[in-house]
Amino acid sequence: MNIHKKSKRISQCSFEGGIRDIFEAALKLQSEGKEIFHLEIGEPDFDSPIEARQACIEAINSSRTHYTSMNGIPELRKAIVDHEAKRGVLLDPENIVVTCGAEEALMALLLGLLDQGDEVILITPCYVAYKEQCYFAGVVPVEVPADLGEYYGLNIDRISAAVTEKTKMIMINSPNNPSGCVVNRSDMEKLVDFIKGKDIWLLTDECYSAIIYDEEHVSSLKYPQVSDQVLYVNSVSKTFAMTGWRIGYASMPPQVVPCIAKSHLMLTSCAPSFSQYGAAEAFRKSSDYTSLICGEFKKRRDVVVSALRQCPGADFPSPKGAFYVLPSIERLGTTPLEFAIGLMNKFGVAVTPGDAFGIKNRVRIAYTIDIKKIKRAMELFVVYYNECLAKTGR
Repeated sequence: MNIHKKSKRISQCSFEGGIRDIFEAALKLQSEGKEIFHLEIGEPDFDSPIEARQACIEAINSSRTHYTSMNGIPELRKAIVDHEAKRGVLLDPENIVVTCGAEEALMALLLGLLDQGDEVILITPCYVAYKEQCYFAGVVPVEVPADLGEYYGLNIDRISAAVTEKTKMIMINSPNNPSGCVVNRSDMEKLVDFIKGKDIWLLTDECYSAIIYDEEHVSSLKYPQVSDQVLYVNSVSKTFAMTGWRIGYASMPPQVVPCIAKSHLMLTSCAPSFSQYGAAEAFRKSSDYTSLICGEFKKRRDVVVSALRQCPGADFPSPKGAFYVLPSIERLGTTPLEFAIGLMNKFGVAVTPGDAFGIKNRVRIAYTIDIKKIKRAMELFVVYYNECLAKTGR
């Protein structure tokens, strides 16, 4: 039947080699009895903070299980503002819309502010959802490669060359998924100077801003000269290991709050009520928890980096935050998908092909499992990588 065909919108999306595809294949092998090391899913393995869990249970037992304001409960928006103020970011609770995770915040912003055919510049490699969310919103993603030397550098010349009269937004993500890199102050200042006064939104996704190891986090929110152009997205998913709670938020200039609130309303009405109460308590009382998990992630990162140094040619930009490393497999003469499937089938180590993030010849390693398992997984990764390298004769 003709009604069973894919829509034009969904036909633009990838159906092979993404994070979920590898994850599902890994789960199938696991169900067959094979030990799997899940380095493909970017989900913290820690429990959510006890304060958040208790507040959520109390909310449910107190019948706080109904619709809330579409912008989010006042307690949560105030808690977000107080939390952000600790790192020098000043927000207004009236300019915040609480969403069902950061992904819904991104979608609401695209739908609420852009028209069909508008162009959005994506700095690649970037989070897998960005490109496909652009397709769903009817806007055109324009990929601009970052510099991937020692760090994830914003190349202003490339960005400038990509801007057209249809460009309406630039999306950045720092710390970056999939590289773990942090945009430095010099690049951020160049970007701010470039967009200042232009009819271009700067959408900054800072979902990993609390997980920083060796470098300061520089937010575009700290540049008042572009405050009327900045859209800011964050969530509790990574900061507090609350991925399943589905609480994100967007901050924006007051002029567009009604547009985004309406867009959010049409997508989900409101974020889960009891999750909002739990998230508010996490923001109020769980900063020590975030510091604790950040310390654990740093130890895991060091294990991964040390192992990759035993893989000739597996170069990677230095991961300064988040929980990812993006090594090259270019010397192996195979595609990232073939490498990922081979590694998983032989040794049970699941990693994600870089193609999903808009980059060739690399794979993403997410160090989100117990450090003992990471050590074993990386031992196996080194063995497999060097086996593949030996076959090339290099």
